[in-house]
Amino acid sequence: MCKAGRPCFASRIAFAAKDGSYRWLAWSVTPSPGQGLIYGAARDITKSVRMAQGLRDANSRLKEMVISRELL
Repeated sequence: MCKAGRPCFASRIAFAAKDGSYRWLAWSVTPSPGQGLIYGAARDITKSVRMAQGLRDANSRLKEMVISRELL
């Protein structure tokens, strides 16, 4: 059970945009039982998700280069 004022749900979700690209959103939801409401907020994290993927890809390429040089 969620405590009042604390995020109850947080997630990263990819959504398809009209132009066919994907946008990543970070969602968080907080209940307000006293008001009988649930507040939600999302922020666009597409840039940081793409940057992190670029770093993972570059790291993989670097590891492959190191391994191939060790085999020579």
